[in-house]
Amino acid sequence: MRTRKTRRRTTVFKALANESRCKIVEILAEEGEKCVCELVDRLGLDQSTVSKHLGVLRNADIVSFRKEGLNVWYSLHATCTYQFMKCIDRMCESGTGVELAGCQGQQEGHSDAGCQMELASGSNASGSNASGHNASGPDAGGTDRRDPERRA
Repeated sequence: MRTRKTRRRTTVFKALANESRCKIVEILAEEGEKCVCELVDRLGLDQSTVSKHLGVLRNADIVSFRKEGLNVWYSLHATCTYQFMKCIDRMCESGTGVELAGCQGQQEGHSDAGCQMELASGSNASGSNASGHNASGPDAGGTDRRDPERRA
């Protein structure tokens, strides 16, 4: 039986299962809020394609948006998704000769401190400084930051 948590996780993983969407997450995490037009230029994709990718990320509550005049500005809402991507990067960079002791997120208050992947040698591969995220959307009981036209 699928639980709400399982469906939510699946939605997030499906949203991240695309190179362009992963690049969008990376850009927003490293550079902050971006207008759709800036993402179009950075990705070299059509505006409609970028908008569709942003819609998938928005529906998974990974990004949030605000409208300013005719422009729509996006920011990374779930910073933990980028930290997860960085954890995967560290796993890949560690090579085959290093055994991984695991990926252990640590809690600081209510925020996720990011990936604390430890190598078997005892050294820590972490360098993250994530501030965590607050889940939102219709299933999380928070403010729905998805496109107001799509909520109906």
